[in-house]
Amino acid sequence: MRSALSFASCGLVVLGLSACGSSRETAQSGTNFCFNCHSETSALGIKIKWAEAGYANSVHFGGQVERDYIQVNAIGGCPPFVQATAATCTAQGGTHSGAAGGNVCTMPASASEAQCVLAGGAVAGPVADPQLAPGIAACPPFQQAPSTPVTNSPCVKVFGAGALVGTACTPVVPTGATYVTQNACQSAGGAWVGPAYVLAGEDKAGSNAFYANSGGCQMCHTQEGFRKRVSGAYDDDGTAAARYGSIKFAWDPNALQGSPSSLSATPPVTPTPLTKDVILNPSPLGCFGCHTPHGIGTVDNVHLDQTIPVGTAITTQTGAIWGNASTGTNKAKGHMCAECHQVRLNTFTTSSASILANVAGAAGCTPTGPTACGKFNVSAPYGPHHGPQTDMFLGKGGAQYTGTSTGTAGSVAFAGTYRNSPHTTNVNADCISCHMQDDFSDINVTGSFSVNAAVGGHSFTNKGIVHGAEKALVIGCGSITDTIGCHTVAGVATSTGNKVVSANIARTIGYLQAGDAYFQKFNGGADSNYHLKMNELLTKLANPSADCTGLINSAAIAAGGKFTWLTMPDGVTIDPRCLDNGTLAGAGINKAAAPADDNTNASVRFLKALWNFKFANKEDKSFGVHNTTYALELLYDTCTDLAVLTGEACGANVGRCSFCEGQFVTTRP
Repeated sequence: MRSALSFASCGLVVLGLSACGSSRETAQSGTNFCFNCHSETSALGIKIKWAEAGYANSVHFGGQVERDYIQVNAIGGCPPFVQATAATCTAQGGTHSGAAGGNVCTMPASASEAQCVLAGGAVAGPVADPQLAPGIAACPPFQQAPSTPVTNSPCVKVFGAGALVGTACTPVVPTGATYVTQNACQSAGGAWVGPAYVLAGEDKAGSNAFYANSGGCQMCHTQEGFRKRVSGAYDDDGTAAARYGSIKFAWDPNALQGSPSSLSATPPVTPTPLTKDVILNPSPLGCFGCHTPHGIGTVDNVHLDQTIPVGTAITTQTGAIWGNASTGTNKAKGHMCAECHQVRLNTFTTSSASILANVAGAAGCTPTGPTACGKFNVSAPYGPHHGPQTDMFLGKGGAQYTGTSTGTAGSVAFAGTYRNSPHTTNVNADCISCHMQDDFSDINVTGSFSVNAAVGGHSFTNKGIVHGAEKALVIGCGSITDTIGCHTVAGVATSTGNKVVSANIARTIGYLQAGDAYFQKFNGGADSNYHLKMNELLTKLANPSADCTGLINSAAIAAGGKFTWLTMPDGVTIDPRCLDNGTLAGAGINKAAAPADDNTNASVRFLKALWNFKFANKEDKSFGVHNTTYALELLYDTCTDLAVLTGEACGANVGRCSFCEGQFVTTRP
């Protein structure tokens, strides 16, 4: 990295002691070494001062949730129960699994005590302290629809073999833990009746990263977990103990989901999710997550050593490689970011394989036969997971299309290939150059706009409020820090290529919000309008200005479900983010005995569309900047497939869908 984190902002009061301690024999050189880092009169010291302001506005500051959460009163609840009469359950707002699913009635968290009783359930009283006796009371026993095999049951995955008997799940304290956490309870399908965490304010005052107390989340969402990850503590060494005791299961297909206690079971069973490395009081990612200034030392008195050495090639789960320029590949910088900002596939090799697994019923099942295929309920977080920028940048991780799309509107043949923007192969297009501009050269070039507490530096942001107006940081597009210009940027004398500017959208158009700052690219004087193309395709898939109606909503119905949009706190207004936060309600979408990725199964097509929509929109967050061509082609093909599926008219030309085209999108990008 080109600048250091502020030691002061991280509270690392002991920095420099080892270096200064060794300087007693050579006082002058030792003192100079200390003050190279701890003085505002040195080059590095001044850079640290700039970084300090940025870090206070970073998404990592005080916890990645960026918000203050407090624990409120215990909430009570209505744990799932057996109710043979479906109407009695659903009349009170519950979801009924059906006879094949054990006749389990699951009430929503918002259900009142009266609704719980009228549906046939029993109210579980609130538990004030989940750590007492030994906290299981905060997650009362509950009923759960059977799974095939039993090891696929959420109850078994969380609490281990023996926790599920028939349809009855009895929570137990996981091995290595002191109590059943809210995350574990809800992940298993239970009703949490202990204290709940709620948003306490809008300031970035931080948290203790409590939300990362599960599974493999610690590796990227906590300081302690990230250090263990990069040190190799979670690596699979080939032994059963390592595989069963590693939280790397969330990233590495070779690491099993389990804990050592399951090894002793007779007969051996699929292990439960890891608990022994859960950090009950984790801290958010800070200075020592990325830097080890007193490990090897600040060799050149300018750069801090990094926990992952510069030039390390990072391979994501999709197979994308964020490489090393010195070896003839690309991306010498940004490897630290690539370590976590990936699509999460767990044990699957592709996004489509993950999607197929979700809608696969038992072998030989039929929609109405003795062995029913069942339904898949899509949860709000479903998708490629948060922060998959590395894969988007390198053109991997999307649910891609091949072959021919068929439906009531005819058929369209897909190109079957996906291209990338120049960012993918350009060695100078990386996370650091675009998100962390805070060097002296940039300060001199852009004056007061350059490094700002809300933009650039260790805030990692490209846009923010500067002098009362939202601005986008485009310095990195000129790559002034490497004296190599990728784009023409005002004020950067050495920059070359297509012109890049930032512009505020004057009106609200779909996902383009009035006043928001977006990048624009000019090629030979003509605006590429990539951001307007993104917006046009996104609004065809889900239009927030029309109550979120769109192709994805129609596809959910075609898949046997119905999308329910979340409302704002008033309980009436539809959340303008649409299906970013929506969930499928009721029966969910249909499963099938052997679904294939051949553009014929409605449920597969719906999930692929949902995956791509969230990948290119909510999760990547760049609105196409990272990889414009790949993002647009994914969205165009998604739109095309759903237009055919739902009966919307498509063009007669092979590979074209007139429904997907409009003012800015006139053909497949």
